[in-house]
Amino acid sequence: MDDRLRACKRQLAKQRERLMKYPDVLQVGIGRRRKGGQLTDELCIIVSVKEKLPLSGLSPQAVIPRELEEGITTDVQQIRYLEPLTVSNRTPLAITPAALTSRQRPCPGGYSVGHRLITAGTFGILVRRGTAPGFYICSNNHVLANSNEAAIGDWVLQPGPYDGGQDERVRRISRGVRQKEPRHEVHSLSLSDGT
Repeated sequence: MDDRLRACKRQLAKQRERLMKYPDVLQVGIGRRRKGGQLTDELCIIVSVKEKLPLSGLSPQAVIPRELEEGITTDVQQIRYLEPLTVSNRTPLAITPAALTSRQRPCPGGYSVGHRLITAGTFGILVRRGTAPGFYICSNNHVLANSNEAAIGDWVLQPGPYDGGQDERVRRISRGVRQKEPRHEVHSLSLSDGT
């Protein structure tokens, strides 16, 4: 493991609680610094806030330190804050179990999806892989990779086969994490890219 990454991990473990106490901080983690809207190769501690304000608009107590110990720097990044959907601020969504098995384009998380040889599973989330273009479907190994039996290039269907998705090809398996014990795969995932 890279020395810089080790140092970032140590500083994140040591400083997380303190950094989370600053106003409007939503999360902290390790990532690459952004300069001028572009990612750099410098690893740092990312401090995500609701709204990034100029230093002149902050009290001295609200200024996040630019550098932590071991020469590890911080990068304050504004992220879009999503307000939870509640009855008080929106009309509730009318999603029935039958609707979750329907064909959706684009398909949101929670809907039926699956490798062509399984019954059906749940579409997890869409993710990006580094700076690669496009999005990937992220879900459990047993859903997208047929419990380690899938091959790169196999089709993923939406809805899943059990829910009627026979020719509803949406993505091909492009990479994944093989499970040593497929029955115990709590943190597994498979990624499927666009075709």
